[in-house]
Amino acid sequence: AALNTTQLTGAVDSLLAVGDLDAFLDTLTAGQTGDLLAPLTGSTLSSTLGLLTTSQITGALGTLTPG
Repeated sequence: AALNTTQLTGAVDSLLAVGDLDAFLDTLTAGQTGDLLAPLTGSTLSSTLGLLTTSQITGALGTLTPG
């Protein structure tokens, strides 16, 4: 089942805290990265973006649709 925004943010924050998010992000497709980024806000979003390469960010943003 899909995580709600609160659950996803908690999971991402946990992975950030232990340093495992970087390795996890490297396994995602552009679409999966976009799906991960879309609901994030604030420091969780900025910390996650800080781990991505320019190519990963460009690919992920290309998959997002206007809300």
